Amino acid sequence: MTPEELSRASDDELYALEQERTLEPGSWAQIASELQRRKQSRRAALADVPRPAAEAPTLGDLERIANTMEVMLDARLVSLDARMRRLRWWVLAGPVIWVLVGAGTWLALREWAPALLERVGGLP
Repeated sequence: MTPEELSRASDDELYALEQERTLEPGSWAQIASELQRRKQSRRAALADVPRPAAEAPTLGDLERIANTMEVMLDARLVSLDARMRRLRWWVLAGPVIWVLVGAGTWLALREWAPALLERVGGLP
């Protein structure tokens, strides 16, 4: 639709077009801008215009919400992936670190406190 056709249409027709989304996607922005222009041109609230478009979400609203959720989900997945990589390294490195600490403690006790080990474990 051309801007002239949109300006000749009544508010009800514009709201119906916006709600049904039967036109090509390029016209959606024109319809929205025409409705916005009409709202701004009136000083008072639009008491004579029915408000079904505000109550029922349009296809464009649902598409915007889906795109926003997709971006948020992608960001969460990237964050989750980074956390999982860090956790994987800690899960793999944790037992190795404990074995090294235990072996170091055992060697230190054998070197500096052999009498204590003989009392506790009966070291040969």
